[in-house]
Amino acid sequence: MITNTDIHKIFIDSKLYNDKSKIKIELKDEYIRKFKKSKFYRSKYFISVNQFFIFNQFNNISKNVNDTIKFFTVNTGSVAGDIETDGTLFNLENTFILKEGNPNVNMLLEEFNNKMKSGNTYNIELSFERYTNKFVFKNLSTSNIYIQPTNSKLIYGFSSSSFFKIPALSTLESHHMINLMGDTLILFNLGIDSDIQLKNVCYDNIGKGRFELTNVFHILPIDKNTSETLVYNRNDCLDKTEVIFDHNSLRQITVEIFNQDYDFSDMSNFFLQLEIIEEKQHKFFEYILIFLQYIIQLIS
Repeated sequence: MITNTDIHKIFIDSKLYNDKSKIKIELKDEYIRKFKKSKFYRSKYFISVNQFFIFNQFNNISKNVNDTIKFFTVNTGSVAGDIETDGTLFNLENTFILKEGNPNVNMLLEEFNNKMKSGNTYNIELSFERYTNKFVFKNLSTSNIYIQPTNSKLIYGFSSSSFFKIPALSTLESHHMINLMGDTLILFNLGIDSDIQLKNVCYDNIGKGRFELTNVFHILPIDKNTSETLVYNRNDCLDKTEVIFDHNSLRQITVEIFNQDYDFSDMSNFFLQLEIIEEKQHKFFEYILIFLQYIIQLIS
């Protein structure tokens, strides 16, 4: 089967958008049109990210993201403001909030210990095991302390945001290796107000507790350190997602860009090249081939 390919390239400079996580592309009606079905060929349409350039200046620590860990003691009484979990009453003793930015391990240790190691009713010392890549919390008081990595479980290496006990004069090690890199993925999502939609039904559980319908058509790993430029050039011509038209022409595409938590409130400027690809598969030659095969069978 002979296939002809038409590629419509769309170059996007994000500086022209106030909200860089939601790019609305408006095209003239005659630019990309879906032609009526033909007996002689069939058309398939695809969307693909061909190029993407962005300066990696995402803050790994920002307000209400990866910044807070809380410290509690058990309260046997019922006091207003206590937190009840599994029948246990906890009394909030202290809260540690990291400054916004991109700290390394040594900077985090210094900031934490300057505030939490001394001068508190319940002092906590934080150290780092380089061999296992985990933090170790040491309870310097004579009472049990419970920590809750409210929104920072990845930073401190815990599996959830639950309460974790540090016995008196004892230690607690992170459950997993710590992750100070913050964002790890960039997701490209097709907005519901676009004139095209994904042909195949897709599901994901990214940023949520259950699988739901998704319009994600491309996932890009963030493999650069902060203050380096992330460069993506498509090498695989098969890295494309089939779409269908809602109308006879493509007048609007909305591309939503998120991280692995479906959030990008502090996104920097970027350059994006999208491609809308039309593949025409000519059935006329297919018919000729079938006819010739039939003639060969008759002759033989």
